[in-house]
This record gives sequence, structure tokens and C-alpha cells, in this order.
Amino acid sequence: GTAGSLCEARAQGCSRCVRRGMLKMARASFLMVVLPLLAAALPSFTAAADPSFRIVGYIPEYRHWDSLERWDEVLTDLTDAILFSIEASPSGELRSLDRLPSPERLNGILKIAGERGTNVLVCLGGAGRSDGVAEAIADEASRNTLVRNLADLVESRGLQGVDVDFEASGHDLWGPLGLFLRGLKRELGSKLVTLAYHPGQEALLLEHSLLDAVDFVSNMAYDNLCHVPRTEPPCRHSTLEFAELIAGHVQRIGMDASKVLLGVPAYGRHVMTGEAKPYYEIAADGDVDADVHDGYYFNGLGTLRAKVDLARKAGLAGLMVWEVGQDVSSSTGRSLLSGLAEYVRTETSESPSQRRRRRRSRGKKEEL
Repeated sequence: GTAGSLCEARAQGCSRCVRRGMLKMARASFLMVVLPLLAAALPSFTAAADPSFRIVGYIPEYRHWDSLERWDEVLTDLTDAILFSIEASPSGELRSLDRLPSPERLNGILKIAGERGTNVLVCLGGAGRSDGVAEAIADEASRNTLVRNLADLVESRGLQGVDVDFEASGHDLWGPLGLFLRGLKRELGSKLVTLAYHPGQEALLLEHSLLDAVDFVSNMAYDNLCHVPRTEPPCRHSTLEFAELIAGHVQRIGMDASKVLLGVPAYGRHVMTGEAKPYYEIAADGDVDADVHDGYYFNGLGTLRAKVDLARKAGLAGLMVWEVGQDVSSSTGRSLLSGLAEYVRTETSESPSQRRRRRRSRGKKEEL
């Protein structure tokens, strides 16, 4: 998930406050884990074949739409929708199940998803929602209880799997996390088990063989602001350059890139204060092909297309969007998700030579 405003004061005449706010941004969960990336040179990519491309989107409970037509619109453009999120008690019982759509509404959503070929998963954890998970997986009995309860939930609600957004601090928790994920995968069988992680945690994933325990992982490649690379404001988060650094690092350390999704934001952050603003507010009078509007940096359609190209070139599994409730309806003609999905569909249907010609043509138009 994303944090709120980094600093109550605005950029005017408050550079000291801005710097403090930027340095505080996700210090516990982000800055420490990206240090290995700071010294790494940007490596070149090895081109890889791409038979499929996932577009995964998180949908928090505070973004649920009243209209099934809106759900249909979103599910049409996603390969996987993740309902964010439930929690766990230290004993392994499930909490906050009321954050899921009602059984009746969920049945309607799942019917649409089935017609569109879209998987619907439940997310466990998240920022500020992972402490109970950390306690539960540390003990074998409660860990097994949590696995059984999640399997029962998936079966009873007709879901296609579980996503784990584990945002508890402590390197000693990664071993138990691996045991939990492997146990969950055994219990769910052909159902999906996925994991979200922060940039810089790749070595921990490899050390504990977590890629072998899940179907795919999502790199939360946003909110880096002035941390990577280390700069002073104005700062832009989730840039194409940052995505290139992450994709290169994944390849360089030997991760299975075909299981890694590149995270992209559906929101902007102010380049001076770091304050977050949902895309639907930016899109009200902003340019969807631009990346900056009124001081807020976001990923416009041009950058999203470039990240699709990057992901394919690096052999990544696709893109993950946090979170699609911040987008606008496709009926507006300004939807990031619809534009992203249309680009992926077009790229998939074309031959390599057709794709190269179209990209050259688009590049010439942009130069004009």
C-alpha cells in the first residue's frame, strides 16, 4: 500500500521540512532493503520470449464499486484481481473478513471474472496489517491453522488463490514465511499463491527459496522518491529508470524473471512534499500521456507502455497495479488500466516486425 502525506507543510519555503519528510518515507520497510541496489550499476538485459503477460490489480475494500458494470470493466482488463485485504490473529484465525464483498456480491463478481477469464484472489496482510500474520507463522501450530483457514476460505468463497503482502519487519521472519508459503501451496494445490515484496528484498527471496513456493511475486516498485537514486527534492517516484534498475537487478542476481511482476502506481506523488494523490483526481484536468501534473508525478500511458516493453524485454511476468480503484472508468477515455490493457493486447497480437514498425512510427509522432 501507500503512505499518506509525508509532510504537513508544503514546498514553499520549507526545504528543511521536505528533506525530513522524504527521509522518513518508509524508512523501516523500504530504505534499509534498497541499500544493495544503490551500489549496483544498471546492467543490460537479456531478451526473453514472452508467451503471456499478466496485468494484476489490487482492489482494496475502500474502493469497492457499487455497480457490477464497473467491476466488469475492470475485470476485463485484468488477468488477476486481488481483493485487499484480510488479516490474521496470532493463533492463525482470520480477521477482517468484512473487508471482502458480501457473499452475494462476490458471487456476481466471480461470475463476471469467470466469463472474462480473470482470477480473483484474496490478499492476506499489507502495510499496517501484517503483525498478526508475523506472529501466526512463527509457530508451527498457528501456522498450520492459518493455512487451513485460508484454504477453507478460498474453497468456500470460490476464489482462485491467496496473495500474501507480508510487510512485517525482521529478517528472522523470512524462514517462517517460506514454511508458511510452501504449506499454503501444498494445501491449495492448483490454486494460486502469490507474494508482494519491496525492491531490495530479492536476496531474501533467493536465500529462502520463496520463488519455488509461489506462482509469482510482485515487486512494489513505487514510493522510492529521493531514496533511489539518492537525490534532493524535486523527486519522482516509480520512474522508468527505477524500473530498469529493478529489472536489471532481478536478472543480475539470478532470479527467475518469469515469476516477477513489476509494480506500477495508479496515483501520483508531489515532487516536493511526497504527498499522494489518486489518478482520478489528476485525470480530472491532466494529460494522460504526461507524467507530471500540477507538481504531482505519476505514470502516464507513455510510461506504462514503456514499462510493458521493459518487462517483456527483461522476461518479467507482467505488471502489477497498486491500486486500480484510483483509476477512472474506461468510458472517460482516460483510464490508465484500459490503456495499459489495450497496449498489451495489441503487442501480443502483432508479429515482432509489425511491433517494431509501430513503435518506430509512434516514436516519430512523439518527436513531432
